Amino acid sequence: GVMSIHTYNLEVYGIEAEKGSVLAVVEIFIKKFADGTCVSFFFMISGFLFFRNFDLSMLFQKYKSRVKSIVIPYVAWNTIYYLYYVCVTRIPLIAGIMSGSERMPVGIIPYLQYVWSGYYTLWFLRDLMYLILLAPLWYLLLKRRKYYWPEGILILLIFISLDVIHISALKINAYYVLGAYLGMNRKLEGKVTDKKWVSMHMCDSIALQRVVPVISAVFLPMIIICGSGRYAGRLWYNCLLFAAVWLMMDLFSCEHEVPWWIKCTFFYYCAHDMVLEAVEKIILLIGGRNMFMAWADYILAPVITLLILIASAWILQKYMPPVWKLLSGWRERKG
Repeated sequence: GVMSIHTYNLEVYGIEAEKGSVLAVVEIFIKKFADGTCVSFFFMISGFLFFRNFDLSMLFQKYKSRVKSIVIPYVAWNTIYYLYYVCVTRIPLIAGIMSGSERMPVGIIPYLQYVWSGYYTLWFLRDLMYLILLAPLWYLLLKRRKYYWPEGILILLIFISLDVIHISALKINAYYVLGAYLGMNRKLEGKVTDKKWVSMHMCDSIALQRVVPVISAVFLPMIIICGSGRYAGRLWYNCLLFAAVWLMMDLFSCEHEVPWWIKCTFFYYCAHDMVLEAVEKIILLIGGRNMFMAWADYILAPVITLLILIASAWILQKYMPPVWKLLSGWRERKG
């Protein structure tokens, strides 16, 4: 989803979206769809996993694990991007075709400022660190104990995140707090092994798994394309789509391990931008600005980028495991 957003190339190739070319229609639809879903998925899953069966006695251990899996990789990747732009903005041939060709300043203060603000594609992690830091607050507000007041607090937090209730300097992500609420209050009991229970409820399960994803896939995207574009409308759409995808995934579940490279999505997310930008610039230099090359760029650039990243992940895992652990947040994968 993130890569499809960053492959958007209408302006680069001088294609006017309002003229309604096929490429413009395709790119705008995919960009709006991905822009409205991949971010919400990321934050809702993050909130759910952090607070699943959570209590305050687990706080230190949770913080410790997130330092390894989020904070350290965030600093490492920002350092890599800083050094990358220090180098490329000083090479005349490359700097001339970079989106921002001004030289990256060198020094401790510029470096610390860069890491603090974060490379633009890594804003997910920066905001997530802020939300995780407030974990005790979310727990105290959203954990149901006896009465149902957490639901009222949840609605209030969502209204604040939507800016329906404006509180300056209070940055809340509606999807994260919703995922946190579900993780705390909707327990998952694990796999059901009773075959009789499974057979009794199979019809309901199949109906949900088939009908809800079809409805979301066919009708709900119209909310993004034809709707007002207000954040509140996208919130309902994204939550319904999230539930539909979750149900639909059960149709493809299997007992076997998926290939190792499918599990490296964190590495792909952090590393893809510099590789994707380089691939797109090469395609542009080779073919020039025309409709054919715009299509070629949009289709081939993410495929080539992913293949390069898979090869890079394999090399790092095999020959530089300490570097892989650092860059992947100790998400070990065996190739």
